[in-house]
Amino acid sequence: MKRSAQLDFFRGLLLIVITIDHALTYNNIIKRFTYEFFGWVSAAEGFVYISGLTAGLVYYHKYVERGEQHVVKAARDRVVTLYKYHLALLFFAFLIIISNFYITEYWSQYYGYLFQKPLLSILLSSALLYQPMFMDILPMYTIFVAFIPILVKCFNKGLVWQVLATSIAIYIAGTLIHPYHVIDTLVSNKNIQTGFYNLLCWQLLFVMGAISGFMFYNNKTKKLISNSYIVYICAFVALVLFVEKNLHFGIAEINIDRLTEKPGLGIIRLVNFIVLCFLVIHVASRNKNWFVNKYICYLGKYSLEVFSFHIILIITFMPLKVYLNNICTIKLTDNFYLYPLSSLFVLFLLVPALYLAPTLVNKRIVPITK
Repeated sequence: MKRSAQLDFFRGLLLIVITIDHALTYNNIIKRFTYEFFGWVSAAEGFVYISGLTAGLVYYHKYVERGEQHVVKAARDRVVTLYKYHLALLFFAFLIIISNFYITEYWSQYYGYLFQKPLLSILLSSALLYQPMFMDILPMYTIFVAFIPILVKCFNKGLVWQVLATSIAIYIAGTLIHPYHVIDTLVSNKNIQTGFYNLLCWQLLFVMGAISGFMFYNNKTKKLISNSYIVYICAFVALVLFVEKNLHFGIAEINIDRLTEKPGLGIIRLVNFIVLCFLVIHVASRNKNWFVNKYICYLGKYSLEVFSFHIILIITFMPLKVYLNNICTIKLTDNFYLYPLSSLFVLFLLVPALYLAPTLVNKRIVPITK
């Protein structure tokens, strides 16, 4: 199966946006346009969805070509790889944090348990029960990939709608209870952290992506994504949510924080993502040459290495960002500031550094034109 340049492009673009969002201060005016500018949607939702789409596309192809056992083995190998990256990241993060006084001081509030009980925290992390800041994406993806063999087997049996209905039911259950609360009830250790994201809710994005991958593989999406009525409806909903998000008119004069929350993937956030995702897919299907920039595709091609490396960069240089912000700050409004030095550092040093990831992690030179 030919590799999709568009998927690599969007993965690479999302990795750049994720790096910028993680590196910049929340009230930085630049972040105003990179984080949830188009509505209650961030790069994280897109990244999880595309991960599911890629998994559905690739593993269903493997299922058709080589059978169920090959898919089980391939998924298991991927899970092991992701798990190793998770442990390696925690190990390197700990080394970086204890290497410098200023780095230690900055991260102590986020990784306090790692300082207090390093051995126990590493053991809990090995069981995916300790996921401090930035350490919860890979465990989430690891768990999702473990279920891929079941998903593609159901797809092959024609149980697509049943899979979606089950995923929606799990999502509804997740809106009522976070897995952390269950674990907290059963276990007395108050330092257990299962991450920022409610997996019972976020699995829906991954499953939707996997279903999309299955449909793309079987050419079942052309009529859907070219349907003008659906396009107009999605555009209208996206516009309404964009206006509400940025101008704060107040939908029915109710508090929508619960409906737009990120950890639990609130229903408005979910709808916002679906309509924007549909519009992007529609545009991409009609303009295939728009989304194939080789430099961005390069990052997407090595997304695991790039994502992991960006966490190392963030942990290493976040304290420097604070120092640069203190040197030069320009107030623009009551809510937004311009931080020239830290912004230039992130955009022209940190983001370009992502291109080192494939070479550093794989210990070999990877041609960017490959």
